[in-house]
Amino acid sequence: MDYNGEVSTRELIDEAWRQKKRVAAPKVTGADMVYYYIHSYDDVAPGYFHIPEPVTTAQALEENALLIVPGVAFDTACHRCGYGKGFYDRYLNIHKKHRTIAIAFDFQLVGSVPSDAHDILPQMLITPTASYFA
Repeated sequence: MDYNGEVSTRELIDEAWRQKKRVAAPKVTGADMVYYYIHSYDDVAPGYFHIPEPVTTAQALEENALLIVPGVAFDTACHRCGYGKGFYDRYLNIHKKHRTIAIAFDFQLVGSVPSDAHDILPQMLITPTASYFA
């Protein structure tokens, strides 16, 4: 679910539903994230930091899903600057089989994003004008 001026994920989610694919969104629970299935936009409400989160209870347990990873800034090597709490890095460190992409506006590309050994990069970054691979 996009948040705070991020690239909209609405068309991607709508298309997934049209194709009868299951859609799940993350919910912050303490220091962790858990994914829950959503079947419509009525299944989400503002949660942690007012980010849209599922209000449903059916947990998504797949280990080979496609995850759209958020970020504030990215570089062409797919390093990302998130919102500073490490939720996605911790989640992806445990759930290693997921495929990951980030979608961003061109203005979110910067020369270099500092990274640490625990940072997990999205496998692909897509902007309106280019695609980059980790």
